[in-house]
Amino acid sequence: MQSPTRIIWVILLATSIGLYYWLEPIPPPQPRAAPVKVQQPPPTTRPPADRGAVGLIKGQHPPQEIPQTFRQKLCTGGFQSVYQTQSSRVYSWTNADGAKSYSDRPTRSAQDLSTAYATKKQYFSLQLDSTRTLPPLLQENLRRDVTAIYQFLSQKLRKEHLTQTQLRMTIASTPQDFDRIIKKYHSSNAAQARLSGFYTYRHNRTFVKQSKHTRSVARHEATHAINAVLFGTTPRWFNEGIAVYFGSQDYLQLQQGTTKVSPHRMQTLKETLPLSLTAFLSRNKQDSLNYSIGWSLIYFLNHHANHTASYTARQTIFTQLLHNLARHRCKDPDLITLINENYPGGLTRFENTWAQWIRQS
Repeated sequence: MQSPTRIIWVILLATSIGLYYWLEPIPPPQPRAAPVKVQQPPPTTRPPADRGAVGLIKGQHPPQEIPQTFRQKLCTGGFQSVYQTQSSRVYSWTNADGAKSYSDRPTRSAQDLSTAYATKKQYFSLQLDSTRTLPPLLQENLRRDVTAIYQFLSQKLRKEHLTQTQLRMTIASTPQDFDRIIKKYHSSNAAQARLSGFYTYRHNRTFVKQSKHTRSVARHEATHAINAVLFGTTPRWFNEGIAVYFGSQDYLQLQQGTTKVSPHRMQTLKETLPLSLTAFLSRNKQDSLNYSIGWSLIYFLNHHANHTASYTARQTIFTQLLHNLARHRCKDPDLITLINENYPGGLTRFENTWAQWIRQS
């Protein structure tokens, strides 16, 4: 049995606890806090691959350092002029029997027919090879595509600025072949699984992984190689913008001027408006916006778009831009001055028309 003293102590303790809760005011019930909602960013959908940017890491080229020896060759015009090639000379004379004779070596009475007999092959040559057998139709289309790019640019240049462009392109027939090429020729093999083509300054060669986008990747990378020979190093916006431009059209579209705009690039540009050309040219970032703005400038300068009245002025600006790049190799051209000197209304009118074309496309 419990002792009387222990029972009394238990009764006193219970009474004390009861008095405490009776005298202590009970706080009113607090409203239940609503659960905190963490706002999630809207889901991003990757735009469909642009034919002009396929083969790049996330739509961009990885940084590439140009060897000093090749940079010097690029910037001093170390490539051979088409007029320095002795084998391209053609001479004609009448022999003792009265028959016409031809040779690449002059004689005392020979007539120089070199200019009349000049062909495109003297200006441009493409060495196309593959790690395996390349389908004949693909081989022919690649030759036509790349040659059309060279013709488009060279036709706008003065002959004294033309240099022999000897392009070597290798098509990797399998992913394994391309992986081996990356390890041997590319300065960085990071993210190589997403790389579909590249041009290397160090070896002056172009490599493309065979896929359903082979032609577009080849056009994009070949443009970098042609730019290097014709102009040396060029501003990033021009080098990438014109590569995207040529990459998005085959030789027939280029010859006929039927290139279509890129919907996802246009959407990017619309979200960026208003555009300042001055701010863009001073922006030295390698991202998708830089590619899109560069492409839009090249496209706008070369197509009627919705403003046919200014087409002649835009073509003049583009031609003068190429002349300046070829004449002053490895130097940034003064695009703002070219616009102010050749476009009616100057830079302000140009920017307004450019933005209006983007909105309406």
